[in-house]
This record gives sequence, structure tokens and C-alpha cells, in this order.
Amino acid sequence: MVVTGCSSSSVDSEPTDVRTVASAYGDIEVPASPERAVAASYDTSWQLMFLAVKPAAVQDYGKWISEFTPERHAFVDGPPTIGP
Repeated sequence: MVVTGCSSSSVDSEPTDVRTVASAYGDIEVPASPERAVAASYDTSWQLMFLAVKPAAVQDYGKWISEFTPERHAFVDGPPTIGP
């Protein structure tokens, strides 16, 4: 199950720019400059990493942390975790 949330706002009522991201469930549109994003599935964090969006929270990767590259380890180190 993929659970990703993002939020963005605009000072005026103009629509915000969006990016299209490919997922296992098809293409989805996300704000180009989100204020917050939460990655609660295994792959969503890496999609956000590719977009240079630091998540506000991530899945608990403790079980797999030794398998990560140093770049991925640094990316998920710091935000609060979701789940066991």
C-alpha cells in the first residue's frame, strides 16, 4: 500500500505547478514545490529523493538500513518514522 501526502499552498489563488510521477499504480500528479511530504511505503521515499523533496516522515527502515547506499541512508536519517 502506498501512502503519500503532500501539501502546498499559493499566496494567490493561482494553481500550483505539478510534477507527474510514475508509480506502480500509474502516473500521479504531485505539487512541484510541496511544503510537506510523508513517505509511508518502501519505495515512496526513493521517489521523493529523486524529486529532491525531503519527507516530513518516513517508513521505519531499520530492518533494511544496512542495505542502503550512504546517500539513501542520509536521506531517511532524521525524519520521524511511521510504523514498526
